[in-house]
Amino acid sequence: MAAREPVVGGSAVPRPDISTRAFPSLATPAGSGPLLLAGGTPSAAVLDRLVTASGSGSQIVVLAAGYAKAEIATKDAKAHAASLEAMGASATWLLLNAKTKSIDVTAALAAADGVLLTAPDPATVLASLAGAPAVTTAIKDAWLGGAALLANDAAASALSSAFTADARPGNTTGQIESAAIREFRPDSVTPVAGLGWVHVAIEPGIVSNRHWGRLYNLVAAQPATDRLAFGVDAGTAVEFRSTLARPLVVGDSAAVALDGRSGSFGVGSNGALAAHWILLDSFVGGEEIAP
Repeated sequence: MAAREPVVGGSAVPRPDISTRAFPSLATPAGSGPLLLAGGTPSAAVLDRLVTASGSGSQIVVLAAGYAKAEIATKDAKAHAASLEAMGASATWLLLNAKTKSIDVTAALAAADGVLLTAPDPATVLASLAGAPAVTTAIKDAWLGGAALLANDAAASALSSAFTADARPGNTTGQIESAAIREFRPDSVTPVAGLGWVHVAIEPGIVSNRHWGRLYNLVAAQPATDRLAFGVDAGTAVEFRSTLARPLVVGDSAAVALDGRSGSFGVGSNGALAAHWILLDSFVGGEEIAP
């Protein structure tokens, strides 16, 4: 860094002073339960952490939201519930859709020691939660009251301060890789505000879905002082707690922190995002997220 500087418009961009660099405290409210934001396909380590955090003989509610097809939501919810029961928990699965009876879901949540909220689509998750405000409030109340909460995939994004709300391109390698290139263009990504239950932006599937372009554009879209986002890979979660200023990585892959607070962004002649002096830190299971 001491010998190299990017050149923009014929002028060098000097390196920033990062000698006092620190991340803000990301401790959750006092009395709240552990909050795990997972990057998709929760691994055994992530699910085990939910069971442990919920307590011995715990009752966990699995809630599937924002699915295009009820049969796929049912399949996923049942699979998560079965995995949790194999680890010693009692699990009840429910769907959040147009047929949901909110009174039944809120009653289950009020009695829950833990909650697993999963959503596959960043384009629909906010609308799904907004369409059942009593359920969304009940999830938050359970968490603030001490229940452990695992939010998976797009649900993790929705609970963060900001995320990219574009539909996934598909599951084939070709579809993912084509989108990964396109998503480095600011006009191909839609950053939106999340619910803000934690004060950091989250992008799931960072490695498995090649969401690097989304992550960089997400950071670029934030106010300069808030340009910090976490990318969380599949099989991995970032755990936030009221007693932790620095969240903890749990699981089988990695999480990254992209820090643009001392850098700058622009748009190149090809329409792609330009980034100068943006810092990327990577973390694996058991590590705290800190510079």
